[in-house]
Amino acid sequence: LKGDYIVLEVRSGTLTIQGDGELLSVNYNYSAVVYGGAANIKGGTIEVIETRGEAANLNVSGGNMFAIFQLQGTCTVTGGQIGSMHINEETTCTVTGGQIGSTHVNGATFTVTGGRIEELNLNEGIWSLAGGHIEILRAAPEGPKIITGGTFGEDPTEYLAEGYIATYNETDNIWTVTKNN
Repeated sequence: LKGDYIVLEVRSGTLTIQGDGELLSVNYNYSAVVYGGAANIKGGTIEVIETRGEAANLNVSGGNMFAIFQLQGTCTVTGGQIGSMHINEETTCTVTGGQIGSTHVNGATFTVTGGRIEELNLNEGIWSLAGGHIEILRAAPEGPKIITGGTFGEDPTEYLAEGYIATYNETDNIWTVTKNN
């Protein structure tokens, strides 16, 4: 499907996208907008998807997306490839798998327990990083100490929760966070 602005809207019920098709919009406008109900992305290519309603529920387990803009509702990423995510206030997002390019979190509840994020930018909100791999981490200096696990491309020591340590593996060029015994 291809259109000029919003190609597909979800207002209630459940929409599942799977297979090899494409959902594209002209000039990088929104390909799909979820106002309410649930959108389950299991495959295909989607240019830009946005959640706008408090009842909006986005579940990504496969497929390829250029960008996700989460303004309201919940989002769960268990797989797939996402170019960038923008997660704003009044939202909850959990990442347990998949590959994500840049991620910007501003005022949201954001949890990572798996997957790979190339660049994670944390501003305001509630964050928990307990697993997965984050190549580049940028967090507000006054932010909470939230890391209890995972691997990192840069030294995450300043963001570790109390009782945790970061160990550098020179061979793999990776920092691993573990509980300090």
